[in-house]
Amino acid sequence: MDSSIGYATFIASLLLYFSSSPTPFANARASSLIRNLDTTILKLALTNAQESKAFFVNALNTTGYNIVKGSEAVKQCADSYDFAVDGFAFAVRGIKDNDKSVSQILTQVQDKIVRCEKALTSTEIELPYLVSSTNFLTMLNRDVAFLITS
Repeated sequence: MDSSIGYATFIASLLLYFSSSPTPFANARASSLIRNLDTTILKLALTNAQESKAFFVNALNTTGYNIVKGSEAVKQCADSYDFAVDGFAFAVRGIKDNDKSVSQILTQVQDKIVRCEKALTSTEIELPYLVSSTNFLTMLNRDVAFLITS
């Protein structure tokens, strides 16, 4: 998990460097490096979202999390990550097809993950640290992908 965060931080730093110099992003669509980062970041985000969805679906099916107070929040997160998986998969295809709605889908993914965070916070469920870091990593991947695709 730490290597994933380190990788995402490296990519974010690289993008910050590219965006601070006027020339590389002026022709970003023509750059194969940027197109390759598009799909790489989105595939990383997709994999992360799939793992997160599996965690929350498993949590719903595990008696330890089926308490009335927390089950709605866990269900919200399962639904949020279900949407995120579909959204990131759409974005991967959309980048290849040069679909202009990729940024809108990524914004909707962000909204869904924020709903998950709010649901978990409002019910004060004690979930492993992995969940918080996964939500953070998903948002970071989404932010980097949004920056690239915008």
